[in-house]
Amino acid sequence: MRFYHATAKEFLPSILSRGLLSDPPKRNYDGQYYLGDRGNAVYVCDYGYSSPWRTCHLGKFREPILLEIDFPPKTKLFDDELGGSGCYYYVGDIPPEWITVLGTKEAKDG
Repeated sequence: MRFYHATAKEFLPSILSRGLLSDPPKRNYDGQYYLGDRGNAVYVCDYGYSSPWRTCHLGKFREPILLEIDFPPKTKLFDDELGGSGCYYYVGDIPPEWITVLGTKEAKDG
């Protein structure tokens, strides 16, 4: 199962060594995203919805990157009612071996 996560390029070294953390030292959004199970989650989207260059991430991050997450079969994802259709969250950390860096906005547009 492949899903996608957009973030800032500055976090890439940590992501490649530690994965996507459900409780990172720095959070990018306000508190509504960090309540209950959502507080221990990483957010992902299907590609049709998540193109970060055309969503809120473009304005949020100066240098956005797109990560592909290859979840093992039968991994439980939850609908993200705050994110809209095509958005989900995974409770727990996502290990680096599930992650592929697809590139930056410049690489996709160029």
